[in-house]
Amino acid sequence: MKLKKYLGDNIPLILLISFGICCVEILLLHYDIGIWMRILLPVIILSCLSAALGFDYYRRSHYYNSLLASLDALEDKYLVHALIHEGEFTDAKLLDEILYTTGKSMTENVGRARKEQEEYKEYMELWVHDIKLPIAAAKLVAENNPGPVSESMDEELDKIDAMTENVLYYARSECVEKDYIIRRCNLKELVGASVRANKKYLIRSHFSINIRNCDIQVLTDPKWASFILNQIISNSIKYSSSKPSLTFSASKGKEGISLSVSDNGIGISADELGRIFEKGFTGSGGRNEGSRSTGIGLYLCRKLCGKLGMGIRASSEPGKGTEITIVFPKESFFMQE
Repeated sequence: MKLKKYLGDNIPLILLISFGICCVEILLLHYDIGIWMRILLPVIILSCLSAALGFDYYRRSHYYNSLLASLDALEDKYLVHALIHEGEFTDAKLLDEILYTTGKSMTENVGRARKEQEEYKEYMELWVHDIKLPIAAAKLVAENNPGPVSESMDEELDKIDAMTENVLYYARSECVEKDYIIRRCNLKELVGASVRANKKYLIRSHFSINIRNCDIQVLTDPKWASFILNQIISNSIKYSSSKPSLTFSASKGKEGISLSVSDNGIGISADELGRIFEKGFTGSGGRNEGSRSTGIGLYLCRKLCGKLGMGIRASSEPGKGTEITIVFPKESFFMQE
């Protein structure tokens, strides 16, 4: 709270007191009162006014500066009422009541929104569980009736199954901490499981697979890590070129253990590379005819990596391929947690 603004707000009061002093001085001219008394009277009045304004400015500035400091320190601004002391003047008490009422209302709204979000997540999980049953039944029918039509139907069912998995993981991505178990996993086994899960499409696209230096232990949740790897492999298949290849290589560093997944696909332009982890961003490659890109896969990968304490980054060159690097944290990271 600045003194200049405070005095500006009190100009009417200062002018009114000054006018009153002038009126008193004019009245005193009709009485036999010495000059020193006429000088002393306005000096006393102005001194009392200055002292009153100074005290009022001090307590107001102390209160509002404390309020602003508490507000700046808070991430959730609506909780500021819990950190401030009740003011001693009327305006502060009124503001305190307003902040309490608005904070209470906001807390109730946040609680209601969280409840609705939780109910929606539970519904989506139930929906995914229910939809997988007819998908599995349809796949069984297709497998028991081999033929070109059944093969095409089986492929489309695989796509639907993958999409439902994305829905499930997206719904659970807000509360990963409630559904994960960090343990030591063999990185080569994780990579192998993801390759096998996508073998049909890798074989169909004639991919060559290289796995290097991956026989190493990492700390992660195998279920969530497999989902991340599947998304990366799916993107490599989706944006592959002629004679496609996919290379998995691991290395140890200061950050932890890095797993690089590189392909020789169409690549990503420099102006789009920084946005590939944004929600809904598909880029120029995702706008090509026949592309099934939704811009959700890599967004989920980054979000899940953040929840699991893992790092993820990308490098690419148009026409030469893309490399996605996942950094598994050191054991000390979880020890500190």
